[in-house]
Amino acid sequence: MWWIVPLSIQLLRSLWRLLTAMCRRVCHGILCCAARRTRTVRSQPAGEAPSIEVSQLVTKLAGGTVEVTAPASPIKGAKIQIPADPYPTRPEGFTPATAIPVNDPDDTNDCMWEDTVMTLGYRSTPPAMNVTQPVGPAVACGPYRTFFNRNVTITIPYDSGLAGSQPVRVGMYNHVTEDWNTIVPDSVDTVNSTVTFSTQVLGSSGIGGRQGL
Repeated sequence: MWWIVPLSIQLLRSLWRLLTAMCRRVCHGILCCAARRTRTVRSQPAGEAPSIEVSQLVTKLAGGTVEVTAPASPIKGAKIQIPADPYPTRPEGFTPATAIPVNDPDDTNDCMWEDTVMTLGYRSTPPAMNVTQPVGPAVACGPYRTFFNRNVTITIPYDSGLAGSQPVRVGMYNHVTEDWNTIVPDSVDTVNSTVTFSTQVLGSSGIGGRQGL
């Protein structure tokens, strides 16, 4: 009966891996539910509802780009770029033998929590910027307060005539403080008059003509 001991150890190891994988799956589901609840805390900040210029379904698996292309739109050139799922088989494809810890915030299993209809619009009368003058429309990226596990890239237009030679800064409206939080842009395209920045949450974004938004 000497073989019973190693067999029992192997069985226990397999059961432990299976239990660990199941626990990770349960935790993933809890986090998904929590994020969905967070997303519905508030549908929009107080005030005027945004005028939606484009809406498009983006899938968790494929990601995609949503862009305003209508020539007459005041936010022509605005777009959201969402990366595809980097690990489409995780965690569903994990087995007791292949399951690994999912605890690296810089290398998450996915970007989106679920397939979502993304929208781009604008507010004609956005909240005032307290420190600077806006030099472009307030672009409303939605659904409002959608969270991502990885950075998404947002591009919004500005008026180069209003900005002049001043450096431009991006602000995202914070409905809690009722003020604009500064976001350092990834790039400024002075030829096409657009600013691109990265974020992990959607909201109303605007551009100011001075530093210190």
